[in-house]
Amino acid sequence: MTEEERIIASYFAHLASIKSLDQLSEGERLVLVEQWQRVLPAFLDENAVSRVRASGDQLMDALREVQFRVQTDIGGLLEGAVITWTAPQHLFLHPQHHVVYEMMTVSVALDGEVRVTTEVILPAALRALHTLIMRRPFPFKRCPICAKVFVPVKKQRYCSPNCTYQGVEGNRREERKAYMKVWHQKEKKKKKAAAKKQRRAKKDNSK
Repeated sequence: MTEEERIIASYFAHLASIKSLDQLSEGERLVLVEQWQRVLPAFLDENAVSRVRASGDQLMDALREVQFRVQTDIGGLLEGAVITWTAPQHLFLHPQHHVVYEMMTVSVALDGEVRVTTEVILPAALRALHTLIMRRPFPFKRCPICAKVFVPVKKQRYCSPNCTYQGVEGNRREERKAYMKVWHQKEKKKKKAAAKKQRRAKKDNSK
């Protein structure tokens, strides 16, 4: 995976871990939009990015749609579901980034404000998403401790050092529990055998 793909994948993983944008605080949404603006150049050309950044509400609308699709597709696959999608029509190939996206629709108001419909973002973002989820090995994992979606490095199992600690400690507790279970079973068998031996010895002595 290239550095550019890892940036996109990490952002998509973050979006997949969010249940709903409406549940975020205003500050959290602003941070998410700022991160979104930094990710856009990874799959859009400079001209498209400058127009999208000028569009304001359209950017947030696109983010909502992308977040829903990311959560549905990545989350679904991690849960073992089969997902399907329909490719957008009227596709164009950008030679620099090799990304397929639909022709943008631009409207210019009398005051000079440029507004771009979400068609400039959605097909490109979904193309990037679908390219990633078709990768093998699958580039996303769900943390078994906090359920956060993340992009693992090599055989990474947990999303953070904190979850790694909790996971390791949890495994140790489970191993200790399993060991003690086996130990108690062995001790129970030993006591049963000893009691049986004592009964036999008493029976022999009574003869």
